[in-house]
Amino acid sequence: MEKRHFEWLPVLASGDSVIDAQTKEFLTKVNDFIDTLDSDYRFESLDKVLAFLLDYSRKHFSVQEEMMKRINYPALNEHTTEHKIFLRRISKLYKQLLIQKNPHAPKDEDYDDRGLDGVISDTYDTIISWHDNHMSGTDKRLADFYMYEYKN
Repeated sequence: MEKRHFEWLPVLASGDSVIDAQTKEFLTKVNDFIDTLDSDYRFESLDKVLAFLLDYSRKHFSVQEEMMKRINYPALNEHTTEHKIFLRRISKLYKQLLIQKNPHAPKDEDYDDRGLDGVISDTYDTIISWHDNHMSGTDKRLADFYMYEYKN
């Protein structure tokens, strides 16, 4: 698998130091996960990155959504819907991980017969999509509104 890494770029800046610090932590943690994709530590790294993404989502989304309310951001509902979809996706991936790690777990609709490697692949794809579509698109529109319409 060709691995893609992420770096902090000024285009990702939100104008809020707390949100930017959280985004930088996101980039660091997902890069750590990506570094292990071809190693014997990929399963442990999967567990760590999914736990981080669950925690990150709750903290980061809360801070960002409070900011959007405070500045009367016109796309608040659309933005928060994307947050909810991502959190559901990460929760589902974490559930898949737990099912894969427990051979006695019932095989429900979240069972992935590709095993742990399937969960790893889906997690990687989710991270890529989140970065390319939400962080570089939806979050960028929020940052532009905050910096050029709200602050001015």
